Amino acid sequence: MLVALSGYLASLRSLRRRFIACSLIAALVTWPTIAETVRYLNSAARNGAEVTSAPKGLEWSSGWFSVYGTPSDSVSGYIRSHAAIDVRVFSPTPHYIGYATGRPNASGFVGLVHQNSIDSPEYRDILDYLEPAAVRRLDIGYVHAPDAWRESLPDQAATQLDDPRLFELLIRGESDSLYRVLPAFPRLDVPPASGSYESLRRAVPASTTVFLPEAFESRELTRTARALSHARLLGAVHTASLHLRTPWHVEPLGDQEPDLIVVPTQFVPWMLSPTARQPIWWNDETAVYALDGNAKRIRPPSQTEPFPLVVALADVTTADGRIAFTATFDDQAPELWTSQDWLLIAVDDSRLGLPTRTQVLRDGRISPDTMWFVSYLNPGKGTTSLIHEFDFH
Repeated sequence: MLVALSGYLASLRSLRRRFIACSLIAALVTWPTIAETVRYLNSAARNGAEVTSAPKGLEWSSGWFSVYGTPSDSVSGYIRSHAAIDVRVFSPTPHYIGYATGRPNASGFVGLVHQNSIDSPEYRDILDYLEPAAVRRLDIGYVHAPDAWRESLPDQAATQLDDPRLFELLIRGESDSLYRVLPAFPRLDVPPASGSYESLRRAVPASTTVFLPEAFESRELTRTARALSHARLLGAVHTASLHLRTPWHVEPLGDQEPDLIVVPTQFVPWMLSPTARQPIWWNDETAVYALDGNAKRIRPPSQTEPFPLVVALADVTTADGRIAFTATFDDQAPELWTSQDWLLIAVDDSRLGLPTRTQVLRDGRISPDTMWFVSYLNPGKGTTSLIHEFDFH
């Protein structure tokens, strides 16, 4: 064609006609090269970026996140073709949706700009309970529902997902479905599940003071603190793992008497009074305690049996490298233990005397690199009171 057209150009005597013909030839030659690129740019502008080379079922990584699979082709294709570019799609695997459709990750903290993707309390409430208030706070437009996630939902949540007045089923994939959230669902006024962050948020008034100990640093505690951000936060919130870009106001504890304290679930709060040693709210990661012991429990305690051993310290004195104290043991189950040892650790300057940050491991346990003293106390049924003295030079 080019040879034939070049001969045709030679027969044209008008310079204007030769220019027009050359322009048409250039367009004919270059269009196949740029047409596909133009099509992709147009698709990205209308539907968002796409990752089409990701191998299905294989682990691969791009940037910060590892991705282990994608939604079904029918679900991801429907989102790319029909959903607005800025719509928020809930998914139990939010990175999948982002990579497969170009839609934003809908799992982050509400109202905070942060570099790393960390599940917000609202996202966890949708994941575990399909909480209407959380859907409203995150402004979720669609719900990607893999079959395995549907089966894990509580009965009430599964029933709501199947209610055509609350959700519209748009498409059924290989092992997942896509629903549109109808306006009636975020407006539902139903009591939240007792283990949800929404139940904690509603039960704690804005006037409450909440202590976040410096010793404990984890994303889980940050998530609970965010659910309580409407209250007055004291202590420290560690946001290094979030790379937080939005200010988050937390006051120093000082000599204030907080109402609540947030600690890891594994942490045993022996320093609290016996009436305050059951959490008023908890999940697998975090527990919230009322220091006065009188607050109403939001969630029933996981441990209904009384503590087998309660230890109360009194008359603690330190002088000349020695520490002395009176320990009173209320022993209800001597068969569960064989002896009592003591660990001497550093504590903060609050009235609670919590372990310092260097003394606490990530899972809430006390670090073993402390001073250890073997006691001479043997287990015995009932109450025992003894005076202990240790030399810690």
